[in-house]
Amino acid sequence: MITTYTGSLPATVQMYVPTATGTLGSYLVFRLQYGTGSNTDCSDFSATGTLYSNSTLAAFITARNTWANGIGSWSATTNATRTWKLEWIVQSDDAAINQTTSFTARWEAQA
Repeated sequence: MITTYTGSLPATVQMYVPTATGTLGSYLVFRLQYGTGSNTDCSDFSATGTLYSNSTLAAFITARNTWANGIGSWSATTNATRTWKLEWIVQSDDAAINQTTSFTARWEAQA
């Protein structure tokens, strides 16, 4: 996923997830990386940093649900871009069967 900052002032961009529905997030191991690449299937993605790893999506949402506690601290200027890779692995737990989740990741800039 590529984001482009289009604001006119330098800003700090944070990523967070305000809420989620469903319970599958408790069974999804979540990793968030940034790097380079432009293919939507991440086949050319090359990580330059990992911001979050080895915990569940539910734990991420509990800890990172507003700009103030978001993750990334990307110092962006007009038309700067950043490539992100979000990965989920379903834990081997029968309780995850037939569970669902829905959420929206947000990238917010504040000057």
